[in-house]
Amino acid sequence: MLSLAIPFLFVGIGWAAPVQENQEAIWAVLVAGSKGYWNYRHQSDISAAYQLLIQRGVPKSQIITMMNPHRGKLYNWPGGPDVYAGVEVDYRLQDVNLGNLKAVLLGDAGNITGNGTGRVLKSNKQSHLFFYFTDHGAFEALQLPTGELIMENEFTKLMKEMMDREMFGSAMVFLEACESGSMVENWGTFNNVFAATAASATEPSYATHCLDFVLDTCMADEFSYNWMDTARRLSPKESLEGLTILTKAKTKRSNVQEIGSLQMKTRSNGAYLGSHVSKTLAQLDYKNYTAQATQPTWKIPLIQLERRAASGDIKHVQNLRIFTQKLSKLEHVLEKLKHDLPISSHFKLSSNNFDKNCYGEALQEFINRCSDRDIDSFALRNARIFASACAHQETAAILKILESSCP
Repeated sequence: MLSLAIPFLFVGIGWAAPVQENQEAIWAVLVAGSKGYWNYRHQSDISAAYQLLIQRGVPKSQIITMMNPHRGKLYNWPGGPDVYAGVEVDYRLQDVNLGNLKAVLLGDAGNITGNGTGRVLKSNKQSHLFFYFTDHGAFEALQLPTGELIMENEFTKLMKEMMDREMFGSAMVFLEACESGSMVENWGTFNNVFAATAASATEPSYATHCLDFVLDTCMADEFSYNWMDTARRLSPKESLEGLTILTKAKTKRSNVQEIGSLQMKTRSNGAYLGSHVSKTLAQLDYKNYTAQATQPTWKIPLIQLERRAASGDIKHVQNLRIFTQKLSKLEHVLEKLKHDLPISSHFKLSSNNFDKNCYGEALQEFINRCSDRDIDSFALRNARIFASACAHQETAAILKILESSCP
């Protein structure tokens, strides 16, 4: 079993700065950057985080949600409560887009589009921000349900702009996505930000509770499931580093990363997640999970389709055939791109030896032209091809190659 028991109100990894007792200082933005039933877990992760913040005393008026929940109830673990009950969704469907996300984080109500509530951050330099994002990712990229990509350089620039506008005094950022460590590698100079990611810059993240045959999908992501399980049972006085150390110990399939100054690492988790001690949270019947119930997130659609098709049902067999045909087409395109793009076998890609603007434009064009939303997680596993190409050739030339490969 993949488990690490934590007694309620455990404190001992390291005492933190005094807990922020003024809950009005806390603002949270929770984003599920996906849609579709295969991504059920992202919506349940966000809903579970919402419930945690409410139970910890964070005002609903200071929690902004962007998500596409499955109709009805949402469960984050087998036999658990409906985590969607009472969740107020601010932005959903096409309104969960890059423009709206930027407007929310920068407090620009005038730049919000669509049919959402229009709510944005109204925080200030005294505020403590918690930003939590869960979805698919790639090398220096996160994806939104519109197919739009948030690139590392753009995300870093956004964080700097938030600091310039004094949108927070300090921030806690948790990212749940494949290769999510690559999104924060250049944050070492952010003295007032603590970040933790589900995986390193080179590995996938994992989903868990994937063997529920009633829901027939994964109910949670491993890192998210573990940080929330830990936070539910942890004293609000425990440090951010303490929360992360315990989460790392429980997360077996990927390597949880953290970055932050000593000052931030020693801050209390209650300053960002709420400082109210909730016995209700600690008494939840939280379930352990097995290695067999844990799957690489990028591969989940194929795994689930294969499981369904094993029943012999004609409809499921046909759905699997259609999906594998899409993957075969994608593989053919990738082979052509590897041949046509100027990639040296001797080139060793790092976080700062390629044109990042070129990379963002090329990867977005690849996703738009050569992939479908249901196989994007497979396409994104090949993102480094384009980063490497952008170290050797101009953007226009790469886009022309993409146009010929995926007309």
